Amino acid sequence: MKNKTYNKKPTRHQRIKKAHQQLYLLGIIVAMTAVLTITQAYHLITLARALPTPAPKQDTMKSSTTPVINQTNKEYVWTYLEQTTLTLDERLMFMEVINCESRFDQWAINKNSDKYGSYDTGIVQFNNYWHKEVSRECAFNIDCAVENMIRVYKADGNLNQWVCYK
Repeated sequence: MKNKTYNKKPTRHQRIKKAHQQLYLLGIIVAMTAVLTITQAYHLITLARALPTPAPKQDTMKSSTTPVINQTNKEYVWTYLEQTTLTLDERLMFMEVINCESRFDQWAINKNSDKYGSYDTGIVQFNNYWHKEVSRECAFNIDCAVENMIRVYKADGNLNQWVCYK
């Protein structure tokens, strides 16, 4: 004989109980999302406090890093690369990697999820763990950052240290 318990429709009480359970679970999900958002904000604040002194504002920098008025960082980097011994293909490769890494944002900072708690800074996104020789100030200075990127490229023969090159 066939078991008919599987064909029974839930009673009104069972439907209400199930709806309450679903609402309870939805409430838990909303609460956990809020906690995660607060946790992420806390970690960002902690990271910001852990960083050394803030980078100087672009208009107060006394180096040749400040692009000419109406000149974008992208144009400035290209002009800088044109003055090097890099070939056209190499210059284009550098532009693609920098665009992918920071969108030519000189002040970009990205926290990594690695075991070192490292972060990438500047237009070239130098990692503070793997490139201790590049100071934070240098990473935010377009000339210094690009010069160091060229140095790494010439030493390694490639740009494999940047995720966007791979």
